Amino acid sequence: MGSTPAGATAPKLEYAFTWDAVATPVHNVGTQMVWNVTSIDMHGPDIKGSSVSPAGDWITIMPNGVWYLDVRFSVLLDDGSHAYCHYNGIGDMTPEQIETIQSGGTIPGDEMYFYSTPYFQTDSEKHAWLGRHVFLGCMREFGSGKVIYDVFKVAGGAK
Repeated sequence: MGSTPAGATAPKLEYAFTWDAVATPVHNVGTQMVWNVTSIDMHGPDIKGSSVSPAGDWITIMPNGVWYLDVRFSVLLDDGSHAYCHYNGIGDMTPEQIETIQSGGTIPGDEMYFYSTPYFQTDSEKHAWLGRHVFLGCMREFGSGKVIYDVFKVAGGAK
């Protein structure tokens, strides 16, 4: 990687919320893993919600072991409205970490590369900010069927 060009600025991230999710693998088809996401609790300083069925995670495992995520679900928000979320991401774990996950163990997020880019659609006036920002999901903990993401809003702009 080269040096940063003059005038380039990194985006600012603001903590938005945390997701606590439970998912179980359903089956594999070739390089595709299908997961049933059974629950997602969303909580942060300005938002609270929980998932409503259906919710799923389709993971493509590349020959080099990298996981490409394709996750889709809806949440019932604290104001009674719904938000639809979809995200892609990348998980890059060592063979030993994958073995830990498969044997029921847990890996801290700071020991792996596991990030996502959630996008939202909602009719909620209270939570309209969800549809007006890009988010970055940072894995805090993964394993034993549980996933904890800290999600940050890319700050800036007029809204």
